[in-house]
Amino acid sequence: LSFSQTYDDSKKTTFGFRAGLNLSDLTIQSHYSNSNNGDGTYATTTLYGSFYSNFRLNNKLSLQPELGVTYSDDLIFVEVPLFLNYDFSNKFTGFIGPKYSYLANENYNNALFTTRSSFSLDLGVRYKFTTKLFIDATFSFPLTTQKQTYFNNFNTVEYSRSELRIGVGYRF
Repeated sequence: LSFSQTYDDSKKTTFGFRAGLNLSDLTIQSHYSNSNNGDGTYATTTLYGSFYSNFRLNNKLSLQPELGVTYSDDLIFVEVPLFLNYDFSNKFTGFIGPKYSYLANENYNNALFTTRSSFSLDLGVRYKFTTKLFIDATFSFPLTTQKQTYFNNFNTVEYSRSELRIGVGYRF
């Protein structure tokens, strides 16, 4: 009796991490009576990092859940995207999917975050240098806002973040 096993690379599960710069446009809409104090769009540059797993569906498609963190001006966002990857070639991959973000800070700048969860739609592209090392760029479109209520006058401010991420990754 002889046993042989062949490995189908299209069913492979891999793990890795991504990290880099996060260029955010923070759109602020305040709800002060007769005022737009602080309204506008503010650009910030932050850092992000995440661990991912990649589940091969076939030779072109895979699912990639992640668990990540973005650090910005003493604010910490825990993020959970789920990407559908499409391999255009052995070097280029495109991906799209929803991202759930949770603001870990309960309060900041004398204000309480009353809505700390938000959702966005991410779209990106990845270039593989080797089978292990890659770079990628992702754009995030906000779908919902986070709300902050100030303690002193109970006014509400809503935030939404558009993001462009540029980073490197490593597959184990």
